[in-house]
Amino acid sequence: MITKKIKKKSYNHLLNNNDNFNTIYNNDSLYINSQINTYKPDILNNTKKSKQISNIKDTRSGSEVFIVTGKKDKFKDKKFIIKKTFIKKNHSFDKNKTQNECIIYKYIRNLVKYNICPFIYYGFYCKTKTNLYKYHDVQFLILNTNQKNTPLKKLNHIIKSLLSYSNDNNLQEFYIILFQIIYTLKCFDLIGIKHNDLHFGNIFLEINEHHEKNKFSKYIIDGKTYEILNSNYTVKIYDFDLGSKNNRDEQNKQNNKEFKEHFKDNKTNKIINLDFKTNYPTTFLNNKDSVNFDVLKVIFQLYKIALKLKNKTITNFIETFFNNVNPFDIIKKQENKTIVLDSTIHNIDLYSNFKDANFSNIKLIDDILDIIYNKLKEIENNNRFKKNKLFNNKIYNTSNLYI
Repeated sequence: MITKKIKKKSYNHLLNNNDNFNTIYNNDSLYINSQINTYKPDILNNTKKSKQISNIKDTRSGSEVFIVTGKKDKFKDKKFIIKKTFIKKNHSFDKNKTQNECIIYKYIRNLVKYNICPFIYYGFYCKTKTNLYKYHDVQFLILNTNQKNTPLKKLNHIIKSLLSYSNDNNLQEFYIILFQIIYTLKCFDLIGIKHNDLHFGNIFLEINEHHEKNKFSKYIIDGKTYEILNSNYTVKIYDFDLGSKNNRDEQNKQNNKEFKEHFKDNKTNKIINLDFKTNYPTTFLNNKDSVNFDVLKVIFQLYKIALKLKNKTITNFIETFFNNVNPFDIIKKQENKTIVLDSTIHNIDLYSNFKDANFSNIKLIDDILDIIYNKLKEIENNNRFKKNKLFNNKIYNTSNLYI
């Protein structure tokens, strides 16, 4: 009980009572310099520099992402993510999307806090500085990894490594990663959140170097339990600046169940519908509440990787997510070589299967979770994976959304 109280207090009083974060927000030289890792501000351990893990070239959001290490007290050696986003002055789209991201993080962090979904970062605070550049304001967002010395990798690299050789160990890790992603999208769907930008540069993996492989966590969706073994990797979805939020109804209910205060729609009434038609005229981006958009983006990227690696096990597996046979015929044609993945991630020419036929053709997200889980059970039933599984007492339950 004492540990829980301390942890809760550290969240509630973080900005007011901890020099680590006050130092970040009061150090203008740190803000101005793009290569934040050339500095050693007070937040950092004296023997470590911050590390840049993403730059403006990696994304269209105009942001840089860094890892910094806490130095003092209860934050010592813990890793934190700083997302630094450049906002064009007097540019309403830039301003609205960065404002939306702050609101969405304050909202979805309750998924972590109330043991519903662990696969997102706990967003602490946003702050915008307006006096650093002539043509741009800068927004700083601090996220917590909740772990001390956890290496961080981008999803794309790990997926390619796992699918290059499809033994049972690699397939098990792949299916667990995919379950974590789709489970998170299910949780988003229940609260009306759509990410809209779920390319693999926006999905990190924390490397769990010392986990016990025979232990498992429970994930419960509407009373249905999935027992998922510990993995080498923990998914962390981030970058919600193109995210959207859709209200369910005036009574704040989902399937006749009333949401707890933390998840009611009035908590996000300041989110602005983004003008996608003007800023992304050649895409299917919209503010409507459809989990299929995010799911399809993940599936198409996985399919393209598996296709390139000639991994028929995975291509055949992904095709089972659809009601009709061979939903990817178009994507098998030669790509337009002028298309660059990172800068045109939403382009119809690249993701030509983003059409009405596939939005209706894909199976329900609950069915996709079942398909993934069945593959995991098949692997566990192989002799090499028969172990006495131990419950690690971690339960993530969507019923925690409701009164």
